[in-house]
Amino acid sequence: LAQAATALAALEHAENEAKQAGDDTRRIEQEPIWDWASRQLSAATDRLLSPADRIERAIAPWSAYVILPLFAFSATGVDLRVDLTSPGAQAILLGVILGLVIGKPLGISLASYLAVQSRIGRIPEDVSARSFIGAACLCGVGDTVALLMADQAFPEGPDAAVAKIGVLIGSVLAAGLGAAVLATGPSTPS
Repeated sequence: LAQAATALAALEHAENEAKQAGDDTRRIEQEPIWDWASRQLSAATDRLLSPADRIERAIAPWSAYVILPLFAFSATGVDLRVDLTSPGAQAILLGVILGLVIGKPLGISLASYLAVQSRIGRIPEDVSARSFIGAACLCGVGDTVALLMADQAFPEGPDAAVAKIGVLIGSVLAAGLGAAVLATGPSTPS
């Protein structure tokens, strides 16, 4: 607490000096004292965490980016031993992948375009076309509904496994395409 109080007092002192000198107090954020005080406050906050909070912060990335995706993958019930040589398997796989990577973004973009043209909807001022298309591509990431539809469309036989593999492959491709579109262009309207 003393370390936090010292950092806050130093910031207050620097702000008062800026006021007395007639400087803009908003410039204090650009001074070295601001960086020093924020590091001091951050260090003091870290020491005040309970052991349970420290453990939670340490495992949160592992939980979010490793354990949860593995759980979701295992919950899908995908049989990785699929036979792509069976009749129609390649068509099912390609159809699901193209539906997620091309069909969903195209449908979302076209429906949005028609809504804007018919004045049902409007484009937000701070959204560029590239940002919208990138977000539409990210919509191709399959979810549990896509996996449920695969089960409903192919209730028996190996075709359900092929469709589920297609959902997983299509989701990865849609995520990569959406991320690439968003990363390669300006995020502000042109």
